[in-house]
Amino acid sequence: MEKPCFIMLALINLLTLSFAACGTKPHVPTQAEIAADRQLLQELQQVLDCIDEIMQPTDEELLVDATGQLMEALYCADIATATRFATDTALGLLLYVDEPEINHFKIKRTDVFTNRGVAEVTINHHATLKLIFSRNSARNEWRLTAVN
Repeated sequence: MEKPCFIMLALINLLTLSFAACGTKPHVPTQAEIAADRQLLQELQQVLDCIDEIMQPTDEELLVDATGQLMEALYCADIATATRFATDTALGLLLYVDEPEINHFKIKRTDVFTNRGVAEVTINHHATLKLIFSRNSARNEWRLTAVN
């Protein structure tokens, strides 16, 4: 009695699975659907490109950020050691900056006087800045006092 019931249940399950498998054919997209998907992706990419353009910082914002980074990088520089020898080359070598936000940093000119030093630098090909260092007397340490 149990064997025929078991066989009947197995046949019913087999038929159910075979009918269920027949009804789930995979959807094959038509050429029109594929073209519409491509068009939608292109339009979405254009929207993303527009958003990226809007989100880019301006040159002024980049310059302000770069100046801040430069001030931080030069804050701990040992300017007293470089200027003790009173050579422009020593000061120029000291002011080398390796910061990822500063793509291009070039020292154009340096002038060292008794209590004042000026280094003219170019940042990110956009602007020339004057870095001004000063000290109270020939025995005091140099400090970065301004960026003009």
